[in-house]
Amino acid sequence: MKVVFALEQNNKVGMHVSKSHRRRRLIIEQRTLGVMCMITKDLKSQIESIQSFCNHKLTDSLEENHLLLHKSIQNCQQAQQLLQDDVTCRLTDSTINRINNALSLYTQALLDQTYYNECKLVDQEFLVDSAENIVQSIINELDKPFKFQKTLLSLYSKEDDILSLDITECLLWRCGALLYMFCHAIKNAKSRLNLPSSKITQILETGITYLIRMLNLRKLSKSESEEFICSDDTTTELIKQ
Repeated sequence: MKVVFALEQNNKVGMHVSKSHRRRRLIIEQRTLGVMCMITKDLKSQIESIQSFCNHKLTDSLEENHLLLHKSIQNCQQAQQLLQDDVTCRLTDSTINRINNALSLYTQALLDQTYYNECKLVDQEFLVDSAENIVQSIINELDKPFKFQKTLLSLYSKEDDILSLDITECLLWRCGALLYMFCHAIKNAKSRLNLPSSKITQILETGITYLIRMLNLRKLSKSESEEFICSDDTTTELIKQ
């Protein structure tokens, strides 16, 4: 009798543990779905913003770079198809793949849209009163895919990046090159833009940091504390100035 009673007690304990485990798992899944819903909503909003911007610019008959705008809209439309209303109803491999693919398409649309803005600045040689704000706005936009990726990876508990290596390189290159071009263009016109030398140096060093991250992507070993050793005379002279 004692043996039977002990077995019954063990079974009850096992059932209780099993129920508790299932309950905790359910709570975690619900929280994960909640976060993914917020991410999807935010991603949709970003996509709609890009699409709205491109459509607005396309209404200008004098506007050039139509190809960039059309490409951006096309990627936005494909991303929107993946992010349907029921995309986060269940946490499945299919759902995860759809969100990941939508993020990649959004990033490609963003690259085209922001490049359009960069071309406008380059045409003006960055010599507009709002140049610094426009540059920073573009950098902020190009950083968003990394933030989306970081949040999603924390939910998946995976180390593999969502964005391809090529896309990641392109994002980092665009940030670094834009900041470098901005500093190079205004180094002789800083009084006009009212930017002190220390500010220009700070912006340039930030740009160099992006370029270092890009160059380190394909290295087998990475060092976050690696110092930048400049072998380019133009960049060195620009930093000195």
